[in-house]
Amino acid sequence: MSTHGNKWVGEAAVQEEGCRALCNAAFNSNNQEKLIAIGAHDAVREAMAAYPERMDLQEIGCCFIGNVTTENDEAKKKLGPMTGLVLAALGAHPTVADLQEEGWRALIGLVQEKENRSLAISEGGLKVIVDVMRDTDDASILRFGCLALLQLVKDNEVRKPVVDLGATPILAAGIKNFPDDAGLQEVGNKLMKKLGRA
Repeated sequence: MSTHGNKWVGEAAVQEEGCRALCNAAFNSNNQEKLIAIGAHDAVREAMAAYPERMDLQEIGCCFIGNVTTENDEAKKKLGPMTGLVLAALGAHPTVADLQEEGWRALIGLVQEKENRSLAISEGGLKVIVDVMRDTDDASILRFGCLALLQLVKDNEVRKPVVDLGATPILAAGIKNFPDDAGLQEVGNKLMKKLGRA
């Protein structure tokens, strides 16, 4: 898998295995800066863009993004252009549990960067997030959605659009339906308070 001018972009299976190798390498924090330096993120971006229908590839790509952005502020900036790809994966495959987990992890890492928050909103991210939360009965997806929205509503002007999309009743139902999920209770109530000031 080439990391510059990806010559294997026509071979989906090769792309998938290449992304898997990069994702595995990125689990080691010592490798992350090296991977960014050689353009590994560009290879993953090209693969995700070329094969949006391949759920495994999208999951692996999101895994790579999540691995390198979790604690690396510079990576958050460099991988910002991949925000739209992560949102597309989340929206296109709302019932695929493993992809959802990796996608939310990637998105939450990316939107900790202010410029990526703006990019996520311009890419229709608020609607994607609220729609996925509306259609799920999985407490973990609701919790991830709350974490992502908590990042996005740091900008006060974003709160009203989130409310207008119907997030408040979704949150209220989730908090009611999953009383034993401490994480959801915490982030859900925190988000409700912020949206209450919209």
